Amino acid sequence: MLNRTIHMIRILCIILAVLSLVLFTVVYVDYSSKSVIRGPQVTMDTDTITISIKDGSDAVLQGIQAVDAQGNDVSSLMIVESYGRFASDGSRMVRIAAFDRQGNVSKISRTIYYSDYVPPRVSLRGPLCAVSNSKRNLLEQIQVFDSLEGDISSDVTLSYIGGTSIPTEGEFQVLLQVSNS
Repeated sequence: MLNRTIHMIRILCIILAVLSLVLFTVVYVDYSSKSVIRGPQVTMDTDTITISIKDGSDAVLQGIQAVDAQGNDVSSLMIVESYGRFASDGSRMVRIAAFDRQGNVSKISRTIYYSDYVPPRVSLRGPLCAVSNSKRNLLEQIQVFDSLEGDISSDVTLSYIGGTSIPTEGEFQVLLQVSNS
């Protein structure tokens, strides 16, 4: 009789353990499905916009709305996260982040064109020549001005075509490169 009682208690414990596991799984799955975290819903009237170089980030955000999961307007919590490089057609991609009050984030991209942008202008301060064995830096003779970033002369790189340095006296072709952000 004692063995039978112990056996029944063991079976009852196993059944309770299985039921507890099933109940935990059901509650966990139900809770998880209700607490899906998502950022604000972001919409924009157009994915391309033309602005002036004088305009701030508010102009980039024109026509973009953000609404959180509860339906509240959180458009005032949007920021321009980053500006991409210029494409050959003069366009530039911007990345916009929208936040809700819980810290959830959604991101979108928009293409901008500047109505008054002028590509960087390169000019020479003096001749591109150096005396043999001198420490003269040819880059000091280059000046580059960008309509968005101002003086970007310090961003110019120089490389010698056909080699990495000038081995002897003579004329050499150089490649000057600069890029704005």
